[in-house]
Amino acid sequence: MPTAQAIQECRATFPRTLIACGGIRTGFDVVKSLVLGADVCGMAYPILLAQNSGGTKAVKEFLQKTADEIRTGLFLLGAKNILELKKFKLTNL
Repeated sequence: MPTAQAIQECRATFPRTLIACGGIRTGFDVVKSLVLGADVCGMAYPILLAQNSGGTKAVKEFLQKTADEIRTGLFLLGAKNILELKKFKLTNL
């Protein structure tokens, strides 16, 4: 099941904290997951790949790129911060 579908189905069923993980590869994936209903996101595989390919420096660069992508996603959606982004509903997009 795609992550986006899983988030939507879980959010429709469970009112508690929803953590999106699995299939989250970029900052844009984080933004999409939050808009779809996730409360937080987890990301491991791309961080491990960065660690294996270039150590701590590569991880820092990956995390900086991810943060930049999140900021870009917020800007493109007109949200000032994550709390404002979480107010978006799919019908608003």
